[in-house]
Amino acid sequence: MGCSEGIEAVRKHDAEAFKEYGWFAHIIPDPDFPNGMNYHTHGLDVSYNHKDIQVCLSINPKLIHSLVTDVIDQIKKGQTFESGQVVSRIIRGMNVTFANAKEDNRDVLRMIFPDSAGLLDRKNMVDERFKAQYDGTTP
Repeated sequence: MGCSEGIEAVRKHDAEAFKEYGWFAHIIPDPDFPNGMNYHTHGLDVSYNHKDIQVCLSINPKLIHSLVTDVIDQIKKGQTFESGQVVSRIIRGMNVTFANAKEDNRDVLRMIFPDSAGLLDRKNMVDERFKAQYDGTTP
């Protein structure tokens, strides 16, 4: 679904996805976000009393969606994710963490991926694009 199909078609698709799944996602290339990427969900606050999830890392969108869907499956089972929490069951053999962020004036929880060395601590990360995931976040 894209802009070429018109904003009304996008809105219809979002409404249908929300009705069926209780949430939907957008992936928007945006230079105002770290790494020029803003993947974010809508509806988790309404359907599951949980902050929506955001990813700001330019990697395969299908992979991002799959990993976020895994997180949402855990939320549906009652798991709550919070800023600063390190989670080992999202990516096999690697940890992810979460940080508070803003997306279009909404409070969201940004999922932070480890760098190529498996590091999550910003000051120790070796790759700048992974460090950038923390830009605009708060504890």
